[in-house]
Amino acid sequence: MILFHRIIPIFSTLAILILWESALVYDARYPIFFGVIMTCVFLSLAQLFHWNILSRQFIGFIVTPFLLTLGIGSFLLFLEDAWLRQLVIGLHVVSLGLFLESCFAYLHDPKGYQPYALQNVTGYMHLITLWSVLSSSYAVVLYFQMSAWIVVVPLIFFVLVILLTTLWMNKIAIRKNILFLGVNLLLFVQFFLAMQYLPLSWLVNGLVLVGVYYIVFNISRYHLMHSLNARVLHRYVFFGVTLIFGVLLTARWL
Repeated sequence: MILFHRIIPIFSTLAILILWESALVYDARYPIFFGVIMTCVFLSLAQLFHWNILSRQFIGFIVTPFLLTLGIGSFLLFLEDAWLRQLVIGLHVVSLGLFLESCFAYLHDPKGYQPYALQNVTGYMHLITLWSVLSSSYAVVLYFQMSAWIVVVPLIFFVLVILLTTLWMNKIAIRKNILFLGVNLLLFVQFFLAMQYLPLSWLVNGLVLVGVYYIVFNISRYHLMHSLNARVLHRYVFFGVTLIFGVLLTARWL
């Protein structure tokens, strides 16, 4: 049985890659392929958990890959460049493969599990998820000429789930940090609404906002874990600011 579990990450990611490519070729059946991909994600993780799908642990683990797949699925609807579509699919497949591999090690091979592997992988998956969802939200506002406030409410719920999942993964008490959640959501809404007025494409807007999230949330997370120091602060500020300025300097301004 452990051998069967061992090959799940490999075969699942390969199957999902084939399904994504098929969805791009047969775009008229995109919803069907997307539904099958979501099913594959669920079945893969359910098998690793021995089908204990009602357990709190399974529910906590399934949220991240589900949100990522939903984000990528909506993102691909707005992308026109073939290379960018392949990049997004590659990010989904690789990150999902690493996640399933970490889940296998955590559940079935504790000696081979690298400490904090799941926390690190889910952190990167959340960044990809936010980029895809935020960019898609800006695209909806742009293409359908609607108010940004209309998409703010579902976005708040989406980001809240990501924040709660991150706190849970890092074993941070949620009830004691309601203020933290409120402040981060308020900052997110303010930045999201402000970014729409910049003369940038919807792709760039989403990426810049991800950079802001990367700085603010990670610093807050380490503060809640009582692990914030000058080295951690400088690291996240440096990489976050570098990402933001790199995107802005290379972006096509309208």
